[in-house]
Amino acid sequence: MSQIVDRFSRLASADPRRPLIIHAAEHRIVTAADLLRLSTDLRDALDAACLPPAAPIVSAVGNRPEFVALLLACLWSKRPLLPADPGTSVSAALALATTWRAAALIGVMGADAPCLGDPMPGGLAVWRVAGESAHYERVALMKLTSGSTGLPKAILATEANLVADVQHIVEAMGIRSDDVQLAATPLSHAYALGNLVLPVVWQGTAMVLRDGFVPHRLVDDVAAHGVRVWPGVPFMFEHVLQHPPPGGLPSCLERLISAGAPLDHGVQRRFYERFGLKVQVRALKDVDALLNGIALRAGTTVEATLDDKVVFHNDSELPLSDLRRRARALGGRFQLKAYKSGYLVSNNPSLLDTDDILLSPGTSGDVLLKILCDYENRVGKLKTN
Repeated sequence: MSQIVDRFSRLASADPRRPLIIHAAEHRIVTAADLLRLSTDLRDALDAACLPPAAPIVSAVGNRPEFVALLLACLWSKRPLLPADPGTSVSAALALATTWRAAALIGVMGADAPCLGDPMPGGLAVWRVAGESAHYERVALMKLTSGSTGLPKAILATEANLVADVQHIVEAMGIRSDDVQLAATPLSHAYALGNLVLPVVWQGTAMVLRDGFVPHRLVDDVAAHGVRVWPGVPFMFEHVLQHPPPGGLPSCLERLISAGAPLDHGVQRRFYERFGLKVQVRALKDVDALLNGIALRAGTTVEATLDDKVVFHNDSELPLSDLRRRARALGGRFQLKAYKSGYLVSNNPSLLDTDDILLSPGTSGDVLLKILCDYENRVGKLKTN
C-alpha cells in the first residue's frame, strides 16, 4: 500500500468522524470515514474499468472533495494523476488526456461533454481515451506547468517526493493537524496540492473548500469554521485591502500564506496596519531611543506595527518583530500563550519569569520592556522602562 494511503487509513480508523473537508457551496461536511470510503470505491472502480496500472489518469473534477478521494485512489492503485485546472471543459480535458496519452479522464457526471461518460462513485464519470497509454512507473502525480516558456509540460513527482513535500510544508509553514485552512485556490495547482490537499490526508488538517475566491463569503467562512490558516495568492490579499470587511477579519485567522506570484512588500505592510497586531508603545520614563522618528520621552505614546524598530542612541536597533528571533539566539522560546496576556522583555534574565522574553546580550544598556496583548482586538501595548 502507498505510504500516504496507509497513513490516512490509520488516521481514519482512529478518528472516523473527524471533519476533513467542509464544502461550503454545498453545505457538505466530509469526514475521514467518508473520504476513506469514497477513495476505496474509486480505486475499485478504476480497477473494474481495466485501466492499466502506471497509465496516467486526468482529473477534471475541480475543487470538490472527490478530487482528494481520487488522489488517494490513484495512489492506492499506482496510477499517476494529472489534474486539470478547475473550469476546464470535458472536451478540453479529453484533448489534454490525448496529448499526454492518458488512459482515461475522470470528471463530474452530467458535465458538458461530446459523449456520455460511464458512471463512477461520488457522482463522477470516466471517459476512456483511445490509443495506447503512456506508462510512468513509480510516478504518483503529474503537475502541469508552463514555467517561463509558455509551453505546457508535466513535472513528474513520485510518492516519496509528495511525502517530503508535505513534511517540509507543514513544518515550515506551521500548519498543525488541528488547524482549519481556507481553500480558495485551485486544488490542481502545485501550491494548493502541497499546502491544502496533502495536509488533509497526511495529518488530518481540515479545509473549508470553495470553487474559487468568493470575497463576500470570506468572513463567514473563516468565522463559521474557525479557520486559522489561509494559503492564498497575492490578488486575494490585495482585494481584501481594497475592500476591507467592515468588522475586520475574524480573530481566529492568524496565519496568511502567499505564493504563486511575488507579494509586494507594501501589501504586506498595509495588511499589518489594517488587520495585523498593532503595537502601542508608551514610555514610562525618558529613554534615549527613537521609534518612527519620535523620541521616547516619559508619557510619550507611539502607534507602531511589528515591522517597526526602536533605535537606541548608539544606533543599535530593536525590531518589534525580532523579539522571537533574539530570544531564540540564547536558546529561549518566545511563543504567545493563551493564558498569558503580559510579557516582560529584558536582557537581564533575573528580571524575567516563565515564558517572558530574553534579549540577546548584544543589546545596549539595561533594557526592560513590557508587552500587553489584547488578542480579541489584535492590539498590543509595549511599555518601556
